[in-house]
Amino acid sequence: MSINVVKHASKRLTRKERSRRPATWGLVVAVSTLVGGAVGGAASGAAAACVLAIAGAAAALAVLLARDLGQIRTTVSEVAAVQAMEPFRDGEIYPLNPATLCPENALTLCQEIIYRRPQRVLELGSGSSTVLVSRCLQYLGAEGRTLVSLDHHEYWHKDTQNKIDRLGLGTIATVLHAPLVTQDGLPAPWYDLSVLPADAGPFDLILVDGPEGKGTARFGAFPQLRKYLARDAVLLLDDGLRDGETEVVRLWQEIEPRLRVDFVPSVNGLWRVATEPQASD
Repeated sequence: MSINVVKHASKRLTRKERSRRPATWGLVVAVSTLVGGAVGGAASGAAAACVLAIAGAAAALAVLLARDLGQIRTTVSEVAAVQAMEPFRDGEIYPLNPATLCPENALTLCQEIIYRRPQRVLELGSGSSTVLVSRCLQYLGAEGRTLVSLDHHEYWHKDTQNKIDRLGLGTIATVLHAPLVTQDGLPAPWYDLSVLPADAGPFDLILVDGPEGKGTARFGAFPQLRKYLARDAVLLLDDGLRDGETEVVRLWQEIEPRLRVDFVPSVNGLWRVATEPQASD
């Protein structure tokens, strides 16, 4: 996907905009119908005016109902995604907090793991997704598949690691406390990678769900982790509808034009960024 296509994809509707769109069109229909009723009354008499007035009232009611249609469609999609993840949730409530991946993005993550069968996964920002990834890797059956999760919040780091150990997933997942530090060439503080083991990587899949922050706070994921990527690695960038994440993808493409970029529609949006092997490899 070219940079121009990235800009176009960034214009996809947000949740609020999706819910407003049918109401807007419904309002246009209602106003048009009521105006038509007035004109019809003058031109064709009371009977025609009565019919058009009824139609206008129906259109006005449609406005009220349509206001929530976008939200209803979104809710149905999220419920379906949560149900589809049941084998990996194992009865756990999802999502646990507002910062968690939206259900649609979490399902895409699970599907990516099952399809690609990665050997090593890196996660930026721990939580419910850490459990999902661990269980997906466990489902694949083969030994040696691992997840490393970085979190700059000491509380979340400890809480997630405790949960992983309690669920018996400690042989698969390791949660590391990686404080955010100022680094040359990055627009915002980013994870201190010195916490990674010397033999870390190469990672086949990276989930970029942190750090928090507006703008291009997540830009560091590609340039700082590039040397840890497998030849055909995939990065999944959460919150793809935000302008900052769209700009991050554009900047990554400036660094490496051969990146293959796809936008995955969802409540929050998701960018799928795939590397390509060097031509000489």
